[in-house]
Amino acid sequence: MKQLYRQWHWRQEQPQSRSYCHALLLHDRVVGPWFCLDRGTGSVIWHRTDEPLNNLWRVVDSVVVATEYQAHGPVTGRSGLQALDLETGETLWRLPPETSDGEAPTKVRDQKIVTSSRRILDPRTGEVVGMLPPGEPYEKMAPIGRDLYHVGGYPVDGAGTVYLGTGEDYFEAKQSAAEFSDEPPYFMPLNMGRGEPFGFTMEGPTGEILWTFDLPVSKAYVDGNYYSYRELGSSIVFIYAQPTTDPTEWSPDEPETEPAPWFLAVLDLRTGLVASTFELGTSAGEAQIEALDPQGVLVSMDTPDARKFSYFTVLNGESAS
Repeated sequence: MKQLYRQWHWRQEQPQSRSYCHALLLHDRVVGPWFCLDRGTGSVIWHRTDEPLNNLWRVVDSVVVATEYQAHGPVTGRSGLQALDLETGETLWRLPPETSDGEAPTKVRDQKIVTSSRRILDPRTGEVVGMLPPGEPYEKMAPIGRDLYHVGGYPVDGAGTVYLGTGEDYFEAKQSAAEFSDEPPYFMPLNMGRGEPFGFTMEGPTGEILWTFDLPVSKAYVDGNYYSYRELGSSIVFIYAQPTTDPTEWSPDEPETEPAPWFLAVLDLRTGLVASTFELGTSAGEAQIEALDPQGVLVSMDTPDARKFSYFTVLNGESAS
């Protein structure tokens, strides 16, 4: 049973645009737009406020690579790239959307960046060093893995399989997991929808339902997506907001603006019980799991003038709040 220990907080005194990648966990650092923190202590290595807050993509050869998007309409736009030095935060190069050919990073090949136009870029200079060979896909089409969000089911060693959702959603997730394939046609991620209730169902080795768990309905921005929950061994780490109004009044056309308490919790998949809960604070915005690996969990939460990051170390003993 995995447990968490709250290790440090850090406030970025600069509002972040809503995005699905505010930060990345490296082995000794936490990197975001635009900051670099010591992973063990949360101390600032560098922090910049003079660059646009673009979406992080990944770190390639000690270069922080981000995508820059310029919308032209409700569903159209152009992409660009930006690169910063991991050690200093210095801007190395940019391909702005208005001057690029709509470049977007798609995969890494031999420590080089492959773009959507099949060009291969040097991560430190942005210079074109080659073109992708004919026949090689420019995207990495392989799925992230057999997890709840991308497949619908997650096997737990010796205990059975946990599925995303309860009731009808559980049956939909079970069907999705049964049809999962690494080959085309590729699947679409399961998503319970903004603000709609979601939960988990644990099925035993012979197909019997061992337990179900439903999150409370909230008008805050909580939904069944990859940034609301994440698997961690025989546990699920999930984000939820305490309901502050009658959940039956929720409407996707009327987003909640009333501040709500936000929490991070650990669900024991062997029992279906919450093993530990951590209060993240109160916000009228949203909270999300930024990144997770076997050593730690990084969570963020909106505040009116900043974004608050919290880092939790993964333990195998008792947790502490």
